[in-house]
Amino acid sequence: MSRTAVMDDSDDTLDSLSNEPEAPLLPIAKQPHVPRPKAVARWLVRRPLGILRWARRHPRAFFLRLLLYILYALLALLVITPVVFPSYHSPPARYSDLRARCRAADDGCANPRIEKVFIAVSLYDPDGSLAGGAWGRAVVDLITVLGEDNVFLSIYENDSGEDGQRALRELEARVRSRKSIVADMEPVRYEEYPHVTMPGGERVLKRLAYLTEVRNRAFKPIDRFRPPSGNGTDSSNGGGEDAVMEFDKVLFLSDALFDPIDAANLLFSTNADESGRARYLSACAVDYNQNPLLFYDLYAQRDSEGYSNGVPLFPYFPAEGSAESRRAMLSETDAVPVKSCWGGMVAAQAAHFQNLEEEIPHPDWYRPAHHVVDPESPRNASAPVRFRYEPEVFFDACECCLLQADLRTVAEGSSDPHAETGVFVNPYVRVAYSERVLSLVPVVMRFERLFAPVQRLAGALAGLPTRNPHRTVRQGETFLEEVFNSKGEWEVVQRTGRNGMFCGVREMQTIVMGKREEGGKGEGLVNWVSWDVPWRDQQFDFPT
Repeated sequence: MSRTAVMDDSDDTLDSLSNEPEAPLLPIAKQPHVPRPKAVARWLVRRPLGILRWARRHPRAFFLRLLLYILYALLALLVITPVVFPSYHSPPARYSDLRARCRAADDGCANPRIEKVFIAVSLYDPDGSLAGGAWGRAVVDLITVLGEDNVFLSIYENDSGEDGQRALRELEARVRSRKSIVADMEPVRYEEYPHVTMPGGERVLKRLAYLTEVRNRAFKPIDRFRPPSGNGTDSSNGGGEDAVMEFDKVLFLSDALFDPIDAANLLFSTNADESGRARYLSACAVDYNQNPLLFYDLYAQRDSEGYSNGVPLFPYFPAEGSAESRRAMLSETDAVPVKSCWGGMVAAQAAHFQNLEEEIPHPDWYRPAHHVVDPESPRNASAPVRFRYEPEVFFDACECCLLQADLRTVAEGSSDPHAETGVFVNPYVRVAYSERVLSLVPVVMRFERLFAPVQRLAGALAGLPTRNPHRTVRQGETFLEEVFNSKGEWEVVQRTGRNGMFCGVREMQTIVMGKREEGGKGEGLVNWVSWDVPWRDQQFDFPT
């Protein structure tokens, strides 16, 4: 086809179209205006400059508007955070599954692998409100969900009086598991305890020596060898047969109120692997005293590098060193790595505590407050692990922190290649020392993510964590220690490192003989005083 023919066809087509009715004209779509990059840059520069010029001309209005915007932002955070970003409100499925199992069953419903659990409690309950109240009911319910045949309950109560003993006996009648419940009504014979000598020659009993003894008395029934019960009434049933029972887990309970299913989850759900088996050497709850905002057990807790806590607001740990514990707390894990913790309730592997030999480890094993470290000749931490204390003047270390330090040392030195060595805080498990605070904790948890920047700033302003010059000293290492000698002077001496030096604090609490006074912070009756540390001429930077 020629070029002319094509043009003719086109002309015919145009002619035919021209004969069609005229179509209405459609509006042309407006093209969006795309600003040039230079114009955008000028706008970004001029906008803040314009705001600043306006602020200089109207400073009062500017600051009022700024405060208003800040208030709007805070209100938005207060509304959005508890709804969209609550803290620790979505536990792993295994936690909910365990709770669901116990809605349909009772005995043993929370103990899927039928593990044997030794529950140890040292109790002071002068009015009987613990054994006879919500705490006692929780203990009975816990034994039920763990399985009565799987539990041995050991309670040692001392010097609580007739009301406390009566409530304990009523609790005993409701406990169907094997048990050893001792109500020691004899006055404490302080003279039997080892004392330390102050520079002026005064002999005093360290409070931690006394607490060590009380906690270890609650631990006695775990051993195969059972000593005479001594003072008080031992209601253990089954005699020596009970002591032969080999335990999988130990659960330490304080007088904090708790949810029995939470306790079971601490035992069997913490840091679980793919098979659902809990993996830890020990695992701690988080406890609160009179305020649901403030973590309580600062004395025993140390982060993964041995630093003491920051301000006791969530996330509790300081932003010091690698801040591993702090970051883990913010990540909503159920296994925050630490060097030591207590938190009102602790689960641990029983293998390193139980003496299954026919004889006691040595003749002085049950002597009052025997478990002590001699700074001049430290005994290596060894199994079976027990609570112990530091005898140095103006130097204390929490007996619970030392227990965790010894437990890890023994586990790491174990011949078992599969021995657990991890010590964790489980923030999904919370306990409190009053029903009111325990009921408020879930509400506070919804907002606690907002506390992190406040806690970090407050910790920096307060100079936390406190410095411990012996934080990194390991057992067996040579180091310099500043001690307060018999002349009443600070002296730097060379010593061999003791286990748990990261637990140390420069303070000293002693028992006031035969005296009990009303105490604060929910502690009821106390009979101890804290000494003023003679800081003058001290060479090491070791603040309290």
